[in-house]
Parts: sequence; structure tokens; C-alpha cells
Amino acid sequence: MNSKPHWTHYFRDTTHSTFALANFFFRFLPDNRKQSINREYHAQRSLAPTGLVPKPYFKFVSPMSWLPSFVVEEKIDFYPDYQKSDQFIIDTAKSLKKLHSFSRKNKNLITRHIPEDIFLRDGTYNPLVILENFIEVPFAKVKSQSPKLITKAVRISVEKIGEQIRTLAKSAVYKSEYCSMVHGDLNDTNIVRRKDKTGVAYLDWADSRWDIASCDIAQFIYLHKLNNREKKLFLNAYNEKWLTDSIIEIHRLLLIGWDIIYLMTINLDIPPDKIDWLLPLKQLVWDQSKPAI
Repeated sequence: MNSKPHWTHYFRDTTHSTFALANFFFRFLPDNRKQSINREYHAQRSLAPTGLVPKPYFKFVSPMSWLPSFVVEEKIDFYPDYQKSDQFIIDTAKSLKKLHSFSRKNKNLITRHIPEDIFLRDGTYNPLVILENFIEVPFAKVKSQSPKLITKAVRISVEKIGEQIRTLAKSAVYKSEYCSMVHGDLNDTNIVRRKDKTGVAYLDWADSRWDIASCDIAQFIYLHKLNNREKKLFLNAYNEKWLTDSIIEIHRLLLIGWDIIYLMTINLDIPPDKIDWLLPLKQLVWDQSKPAI
């Protein structure tokens, strides 16, 4: 006798909770971000024919603050052991290459609900503009308004990030065709495998947007802590000559810098060894005797 369908709590992050019931995922957004719900639902509708996303069935945008919004979508299983394999790295590289083939020049393929990075409006990408607007300007603001949050180690870390990005940017070449559809949140719980082993699919499209493809690449490589062999395996499978070490390193540093700013802004008492992005800087920004942020 078959057991009755029951709720399974899959995972939760700061803004989402995902539950499975029978053959469906229910993805709740407790903070009722209407824009995020629409972005996720319409990104999945547009990309459903590619197999890169769970098929979306229904969205509910709550009119009340106490009632969460949610999306009902196809359930795809999560295989932790698969994520430890070389095949996972290869499959992810190939699927991201497929996603990034939705270029900025073919925006008709994606609905109007997918936003464009505000610094891509003129069709170009400049990492120094991102550095200034998302790291250095906010850092200066925090330093001015809440100087106690800025330790010497944090200040040196942000300064080093800026120096390294400016040096790398001198040899990095960005072209408008490198701008594409990106996922934007490639943590392990957002990458699942279909039972027929036809490849991976991606959950949580609330951060999807038109941006530079290397954002996804750097995020996957460093969030999943790929070693040099695994990184080479990934890049060979992705197979794009423009994706140089300099470009990847620029985006790794931007991600680290952004998380430093984020943690200072919300003033979380969390050591960097708990935050994947900050692992390379944990000796600089975390004093075991007291929080550095």
C-alpha cells in the first residue's frame, strides 16, 4: 500500500523555504517580495523547455503581509553524493553554458520580468564601476556612520580587494556578448539532478537577471570550493576562451567584498569561517576574541 503524501521540509535560507509534497515543490517567500516571486516564476516559464528549471505550475502573490507568497513547481530530487562527483562538475558547466547562451542580444527569449543589472544599461560591463558602487561607496558610508564596525583587518581587506581588482581589470576584456541570463545564487541546495540523469536543473531564480556570465562561473567555482583540478575540469567543460583567470578572479574578489559589506550592514555576529565567500579572508577579518564586524 502506498503511503499518503506528506510534507518534507527540504531547505531554508534567509528569504526562502522549500517544501516537497508528492511530486511538487512549494517555494515560500516569507517576506512577500512580489518582484522576486514574479522573477522566479517567469524565469522558469521561459526556461522550462530547456530542462534547466523545474516546470512552474502556479504562483500566488499574497496581498497580506502575514500570508507568504509562493510558487508551486515540479519536484526534482537532490542527490548529495552526486554533488561530490566529477560528473556533477561537468554537468553543471555544460548546463550553465546552455543558460548563458540566452544572450543579452536575444532578450525576447526571456520575459520582461527578468531585470537587467543597472550597470549594463549601455550594453557594456565595467568591474570597476561595480567595485565602486557596491563595495567602496557603501564601505565609506559605513565607515562614516558606524566607525566601530570597521576594524583594521576589515579596512585592509577591502583596500586589498580594490587594489587587486584594479590591477586585474587592466588585462580583462569584456564584450557586450558576454552579457547573458545568469542564475545568481548557485549554492548546493539550488542545484538538483533529474532522475533520468539528463542533467542538472536549478532552483531559486529570485536573483536571476541579465548580467555578465562570469558572475555565475566565479560563484560556482568558489562557493563549491573547487580545487585546481576540478576548476580545470569545469572550465574545459564550459569551454569559453574569453573566460580567463583574471576575469574569474575579479568576480571572486567582488563577491568577497560584497559579503564583507553585507555583513557589516546587517551587523551579523557570524565568524567568516561560517560564510563561504569569506573563507580566503578569515585570518584577516576574524578576531577570535571578538567579532570583527
